[in-house]
Amino acid sequence: MAQPQLVVLTGPPGAGKTTLARTVADESERSARICADDFFDYVQRGWVAPWTAQAREQNAVVLAAVGAAARRYLDGGYMVVIDGIIGPWLLDVVVDELPATTPLFYVCLRPSLEVAVRRATARTGADAVVELEPIEHMYRAFAGLGEFERHVVDSTSLTIEQTAQRILANLDRYRLRRHGTSSR
Repeated sequence: MAQPQLVVLTGPPGAGKTTLARTVADESERSARICADDFFDYVQRGWVAPWTAQAREQNAVVLAAVGAAARRYLDGGYMVVIDGIIGPWLLDVVVDELPATTPLFYVCLRPSLEVAVRRATARTGADAVVELEPIEHMYRAFAGLGEFERHVVDSTSLTIEQTAQRILANLDRYRLRRHGTSSR
C-alpha cells in the first residue's frame, strides 16, 4: 500500500472546497474526508465566530482537533482530504498533529470574489454563512498569500471535475515542506 497522504483544500467561502474534497477523496481506494466546519459545530458553549480576531484561540483548538482526527485516519492507512478555511496562518496547528513523514499537499481554491460571493450567499441551512461582510473578510484573508501563492488554483471558470483534474495532475506543485509550513 502506498504511504497515506494528506490534502488540505482551503479557500474562502464559496470556493468549492467541500464539493471538490469529495471528488478528490473518491480518487483513492481508501480515503477519508474531514470537513473542518463540522469541528466548529462541536463547540457547545463559548463559540466565537471563527472569522473574528477574538476567535484565534478557539480556531487553534478546533484545527488541532482536525489534525488529530486526520492523524488517526492516516495511521489507519487512509488518504485524508481536509476541507475547510485553513489559512497559512494556522496551517501549522493542523500539521503539528501529523507524523513527520506524512506527504502533505495544500491547495487554496480562489475563484473571483464575485463567484465566491454568489456561491456562498446561495447556500441554505442553519450553519450557512451568507452575510456579505464575513464572506468578503475571509476572501481578503486569502488574497496575497506570499510564498503560498503557488498553492492557489483559480476555480472561477472551472467545473469541479476540471478543478480536480488540474489539482491531481499537478499534485506535486502543492506539496508542502515540513519545515516552516506557515509564514504568517
